[in-house]
Amino acid sequence: MMEIYREVIELGRFPGDDFVKREFFVGKDDDDTYQNIHVLILIQNVNDEERITIQVTYMQPSENNPTIKYARNVKSILCIVGAENISINKSDYDAKELKKFLPKVLRAIRGKKKLLKKEKT
Repeated sequence: MMEIYREVIELGRFPGDDFVKREFFVGKDDDDTYQNIHVLILIQNVNDEERITIQVTYMQPSENNPTIKYARNVKSILCIVGAENISINKSDYDAKELKKFLPKVLRAIRGKKKLLKKEKT
């Protein structure tokens, strides 16, 4: 979880925001258009605590047009950032699911960062 936090913090805030909010897609395809899992990561300070909210939306592609998707299921992970670790405060995933899913999120973040660096050059 700490790696996800560091990677997203490195992307930075959008101008005028006092929080970090980024969106990623997870799936089998490299093209976001055909990926069926949307991940929103929000990092913010609340009551002198830095918190991470990860909202995962599982999408169902339309039968007529696979680029159109409908939200099927939403899960959340809420974390508190400590000096050297991140504790999961609440999760709709069990430990086994998290262990399998979080590396996919990290790959999606790194993939987007790589794409953003290409666009800047």
